[in-house]
Amino acid sequence: RVDEVGQQMAAFPQVTHCYERQTSARWPRFNIFTMIHAKTVAENRKTLASISDETGIEEYEVLSTVREFKKERVRYLV
Repeated sequence: RVDEVGQQMAAFPQVTHCYERQTSARWPRFNIFTMIHAKTVAENRKTLASISDETGIEEYEVLSTVREFKKERVRYLV
């Protein structure tokens, strides 16, 4: 169901990244990764609940941002 669920998750406007990942016995044990942007923890939980309801997926892990690093453009040397 990766393609089906991925499409459902990616359709949420709060989701900016959604892709399949390789799993392992240690971590990560889930094969779909999404990045959700929210202004509050409550808003994030609401989005997670909506995604869970839409996809039927009830087991997931939340990795919260602890520290944001300065974003810089990638510079390629040619």
